[in-house]
Amino acid sequence: MKILLIEDLDLFAAYLTSMFLGEHEVSRARSAAEAISIARDASFDLFLVDYDLEGDKGTDFVAWLRDESASKTPVIAISARAVGNEKLEKAGANARCPKLEVARIRQVIATVCG
Repeated sequence: MKILLIEDLDLFAAYLTSMFLGEHEVSRARSAAEAISIARDASFDLFLVDYDLEGDKGTDFVAWLRDESASKTPVIAISARAVGNEKLEKAGANARCPKLEVARIRQVIATVCG
């Protein structure tokens, strides 16, 4: 599966990728603006989106994905804070997997992607 991980924390991105996403092709963006630029030029099977990013919010990317690009590609919110995950879901994320529960990311991916 081709995944775009939208996360600005290097340590968390490395941990998530190496521990739980090793069987997938993972690209990474550190901001919503960078994610939009990447997603315009490539297709993905899934987006994992944090809320608090470098200079912007993950909701900026999800809103662009759902409104401007009209994409139905699944989005999983991965914020550490409940309010961030709620805002991402309100913007159009399909599910959430808070950072403290990241060990169950495979289950969430299976539920969202079938």
